[in-house]
Parts: sequence; structure tokens; C-alpha cells
Amino acid sequence: MALMVVIPLLASLLLFGVVLWILLRLWQPSYRIDASNVLRLLDDVASGCARHQDWLVFTAIPIRYDPALDAIRLRCLAIEDAHLLGDEGPFLFDAEGRRLLAEIAAELRACEPEA
Repeated sequence: MALMVVIPLLASLLLFGVVLWILLRLWQPSYRIDASNVLRLLDDVASGCARHQDWLVFTAIPIRYDPALDAIRLRCLAIEDAHLLGDEGPFLFDAEGRRLLAEIAAELRACEPEA
């Protein structure tokens, strides 16, 4: 009698575990920043088209899945601390900040594979 209860219970737990494992393996975040997103943002900053909210989306969340991009994000945060002007004018950063961000964009372009 006990065996008739234990076997279906174990089978149900095993099935539940397999389904959970599959769902966790297949789930992908809906928004992942990649090098092209960062380049687009840096180009928008240089041209005065970037909004402060766009900048915050990039800088506020660590990029754990790409250490190289996270290092760039941290460099951009350091530039933000020293050179951010905010939304008051056409540019988010002063001239020196835009120059430093343009250098980062050039480095990122040099590392990006040719399409």
C-alpha cells in the first residue's frame, strides 16, 4: 500500500523538477545590453540626442554576463561623476566628458567584430 503512494509521489516530484529545470534553462532576460546598444548610446550622447533616462538604464545595472562591457560601464560611471551636466542643455556631458566617452566608443568599435 505504501509503495502505491510513494512511487506516484516520487514520479510527480521528478516530473516537476524536470519541468522546472527546463524552464530555468530556457528563460532569457528580455533586455540584454550588448556592444551595439552601448555604441548607439555613446553616439547619441555625442550628438546631443541621448536622454538622461537612456543613460541611467545603461549605468544603473551591472552587466554580469559580459565583464568587458561592465568594465566600460564602470568607466562611464566615473566619467558621469565628474562631467555629467544633466538634462538642462542639449548635451548630458560637458565637452571633456563627451571627449572621454568618444574615446571609449572608439575603443569599443575597434574591438567589435566586423559585420
